[in-house]
Amino acid sequence: VPDVVEDPNWLIATSGFCSSLNVVMKERDVDASETEGDMPGHFVADISFNYYPQTAVKFTDFPHHLAKTIEGDAAEADALVSSAW
Repeated sequence: VPDVVEDPNWLIATSGFCSSLNVVMKERDVDASETEGDMPGHFVADISFNYYPQTAVKFTDFPHHLAKTIEGDAAEADALVSSAW
């Protein structure tokens, strides 16, 4: 079992833009189980798009609140360091 105080788990977040969005409807009025907070689903679709990341940041969750820019604007890493989230 990792020690969460000594061994933070790093996550990766990217931001960028998308193009060529394609949605193909597969099924309508789906009866699926819901988890708390979910809304009933009314369709299932295949969704594809091209994603062009512009910023990549590695960050940790509580209690560390660490973030480092891998590529792009350092302001996004600064926002992830905030204990507000």
